[in-house]
Amino acid sequence: MVLKKNENIGVNLNKLEIFVDAKTFSEAVNNAYKREVKKIRIPGFRLGKAPRKVIEKLYGKDVFFQDAINLVYRKALDEAIKESKLDVVSVEKFNVLYADIEKGFCFAVNCVLKPKVEVKDYKGIKITANKVKVTEKDVEERIKLLKERVARISVVEEKRAAKKGDLAVIDFMGFVEGISFKGGTAKNYNLKLGSNQFIKGFEEQIIGHKAGEEFEVKINFPKNYHAENLQGKEAIFKCKLNEIKEIVLPKEDDEFAKDVSEFNSLKELKENIKKQIEKTREEIEDNEIKNKILYELTERVSGEIPEVMFKNKYEELLGEFKHNINRQGINFENYLSGMEENFKKNLMSKAILTVKSDLALEEIARVEKLDVSEKEIKEELEKFSKQYKIKYEDIKNMFPVEILKSDLLNRKALQFVKDNAKITESSAKEKTKDVSGKKESSKEKVSKSKETKKTSTKKVDSKKADVKKSVASSKTSKTTKKTVNKKQSKK
Repeated sequence: MVLKKNENIGVNLNKLEIFVDAKTFSEAVNNAYKREVKKIRIPGFRLGKAPRKVIEKLYGKDVFFQDAINLVYRKALDEAIKESKLDVVSVEKFNVLYADIEKGFCFAVNCVLKPKVEVKDYKGIKITANKVKVTEKDVEERIKLLKERVARISVVEEKRAAKKGDLAVIDFMGFVEGISFKGGTAKNYNLKLGSNQFIKGFEEQIIGHKAGEEFEVKINFPKNYHAENLQGKEAIFKCKLNEIKEIVLPKEDDEFAKDVSEFNSLKELKENIKKQIEKTREEIEDNEIKNKILYELTERVSGEIPEVMFKNKYEELLGEFKHNINRQGINFENYLSGMEENFKKNLMSKAILTVKSDLALEEIARVEKLDVSEKEIKEELEKFSKQYKIKYEDIKNMFPVEILKSDLLNRKALQFVKDNAKITESSAKEKTKDVSGKKESSKEKVSKSKETKKTSTKKVDSKKADVKKSVASSKTSKTTKKTVNKKQSKK
């Protein structure tokens, strides 16, 4: 490969002319012939046995050129970009200048470059942080969850009606337009009333019935229901309430604390739970502060950013979203039904802000001369080795270290901006934009969800905290997970 020309032809745009010598191109043509001849039928020859010269005489001497070009151009392009030392984000307008067995192969491409940006006033950014509080009610909610996990279930002997919180043991068979459907029938199914486990309206119609009663439940399936044949349709379930069970919670005392944790007293258990909730909320609040900072950086970054960077990030985020939706067994098109326009608009907004924040962090790292040591890279790889239970040497070989280094550097830059920010504390919750540009309206729910997961049935262990650290660090985790999963699937 010879890089014949590296010419700037516009803002963030260079044209490269790349030459592949005759010997390399000739070998590629011969390899293309060997691959394609298996599919070529020529009169007088068995399938796949026609000589190359015969095929070229019939179809032209350049019959295998396109396949040969496909075999060599990618490697030649990669080597040329490396030699040019350009930071290329996209390649456009591939153009063959000439291709000949004796002269070789020459082509040109336009390379879109990562832009140079400026970030103004990133020191002293004013951020309002929410004051972290843990109330007695918060602790009692966690205690309640622990009590429910070790609760005793007993059959209701008295002839009373089912109520919210009961376990209803039911038989049911569903019909749509008079015909039973797959997944709509069960015997002796244990359904906790009020759990919202079933379609909206189902559980409410069981409440009030007594054991032994038979009755019908009418519901309407949602328009975006995962089973397409049931979407938006009315269903009638013939039900029988076989039995009512109630949940008997344990007494809240020192013995309870010993049963559900490593602590000898209820007081110790509550103190530990309070510390866990506080730690979790502090980590979540730290994450939100960093999100606010990232948004502020997108407002301060300036430069001519190529549109293709936003489009590429949009496609990347869309691919991740589709993958996550499909893993849950949800049809992507059904999920988007009626909200395609808003979804695309919000996702593009997130793509734009993510690209801008990444560029801003990279520029801050450059200006402030931040760096990532080999020790830090090793520590991160060791962390992933433990997380994915893969030998250190194996994960080191499979993981793209340059991407890890870039993510760690962005994380350092974000921490640098946070350390230099003017953060004032507020006790009132305020709705703020995160890096996706959306309003944060469910932070408390996220907090409670994470805290609940952190309280073990048998042991309350603060070392098992699993909280997202920051946008920059979570991106590293996603990249790692993709790499590890991809490599493992090949084995």
